[in-house]
Amino acid sequence: MKPVLDQLISCERFGVRVLTGESRVGAPPDCRGIHLTDMLDPTPWLQGGELIITTGLLLRSEDDQRDFVERVAARGCVALGYSAHDGAPVPRVMVETAERVGLPVFELPFQVPLIDVTMFVTKIVLDRHYAALRNAVLLHRRILAAITQAAGLPVILQVAGSELPDYGLALVDYFGQVLAHHDPHGRLDGLDFSQPSLRGESTQVRGERPDGDDTGRVISSWGLRVCSETEGFLVAVGTRPVDEREELLLEQVVAGATMTLARELSIRQVRRTLVSELVEGAATNQVSQQVLLERMRKVAIDAASSFRLLCVPVRPGQEPGDVCRLVEDQLIQQRPAVGFFDGAVYAIVAAGHDVAAGDVHAALRRRGWPALIGRSRVHSGPDGLAVAHRESSAAARRAPFREGVHDVEDLDVVSLLGGHTGEMAGLIVDRVLGPLIEHDLSDGSRLVESLAAFLRHGFKPGPAAAELFIHRHTLAYRLDRIAAITGRDPRNGAHLLEFTLALELHLRVSSAEPDGVPEGGTLRARPIGA
Repeated sequence: MKPVLDQLISCERFGVRVLTGESRVGAPPDCRGIHLTDMLDPTPWLQGGELIITTGLLLRSEDDQRDFVERVAARGCVALGYSAHDGAPVPRVMVETAERVGLPVFELPFQVPLIDVTMFVTKIVLDRHYAALRNAVLLHRRILAAITQAAGLPVILQVAGSELPDYGLALVDYFGQVLAHHDPHGRLDGLDFSQPSLRGESTQVRGERPDGDDTGRVISSWGLRVCSETEGFLVAVGTRPVDEREELLLEQVVAGATMTLARELSIRQVRRTLVSELVEGAATNQVSQQVLLERMRKVAIDAASSFRLLCVPVRPGQEPGDVCRLVEDQLIQQRPAVGFFDGAVYAIVAAGHDVAAGDVHAALRRRGWPALIGRSRVHSGPDGLAVAHRESSAAARRAPFREGVHDVEDLDVVSLLGGHTGEMAGLIVDRVLGPLIEHDLSDGSRLVESLAAFLRHGFKPGPAAAELFIHRHTLAYRLDRIAAITGRDPRNGAHLLEFTLALELHLRVSSAEPDGVPEGGTLRARPIGA
């Protein structure tokens, strides 16, 4: 739409002659109204954006003329029209001052009725307001149709983009993950929406700020609030701030996106509850196979399809819902089944999406959260889900390192048994090594250490004795004592697995204690493979 001042100047019946600022006549901001005045200082009655016309009746001195131009320019008026009451030309001081402050000045012939100019400008402004309201209503109807048809956020932005071609539009979640965008001209290129400075994270409705790059882009953002919580942001990126008409249209987008988010969040909550019940049923084995199949169907999991299960432990200070939302948003294209059970968020993802765990790990790192994920092997069906739960949980909770993506295949037998914290580990150590530990404590002997060295050197007494700085006969005597005390001969291959496993578990217990000596003073053995 042609700017108001351009239309006034190009209308031949008014005979307008531009004196200063011709290059700025059509530049934003456009005229929002017209004001006729002969006051020395009309600014108390102005809001900015007006087209000012004066006859100069009271502007007798050069000081008055200079002050008048400076005042209306400082108030934000778009242009100054002069129609002398006596037909005289525009005073030279007014023209020079206008050039200095950057205010366009034009001259109206004395014979032109100012009421005609007023009606001409007012009609254009009113027509534009009506068009803006009409467009807002039409946009609202189109967005409402997209909502009722469950078309989703991308369609809402596409509808808005057709009315706002000068802007790139993006809908991002609370963490800055882009949920949808419409950007045919690449105005969003290179922007990292995870940076708080690019999103209105305060309680303000809208914030406009340059993003600091060389392109001079201006970012306007609106918070999308659902049940008093900010769930996302609408971001408009252009080369200038949005005007009133554009803001009205974008507020329609905010309303539509908020309604869509609210509906999706409601759907998410229901889906999370169903997935949580599914994982719990598989983990506890308290429901039948038929019930598990029905629960898998409700969350759109094909029992015949292969999947992996990801386990993300929730740490103190984290809200399970926030972790669920992060996983869902990060894997939004894969539409994972996400739920919460027993202190961890679980995500069922298709077997083909091997990068899913890495994507979630990267998202956790970006939020500054502990990035530990356990991943199961590929399974299918209800029985496979139960196994996948055990595997992913074991990989996440018993991994030797506290960060990264851990596959269950990477865990050793000791970790699968529960590490040094598991009850099974304690039972194995007590049953196999308990008598030796007690003997070492009471007699000051080194039977446990000698056993570990013997096994570490592959049943070779010479190297083992050399490491212990004892004679081979002394080592043989100790091995005999071990066989007598435990009932298991370390030189018999039948007892190799028990001794190896018990020593490794005992080592982990000792390593967890200060100075490598657990309560009671049990000696710490070196790793068997060291």
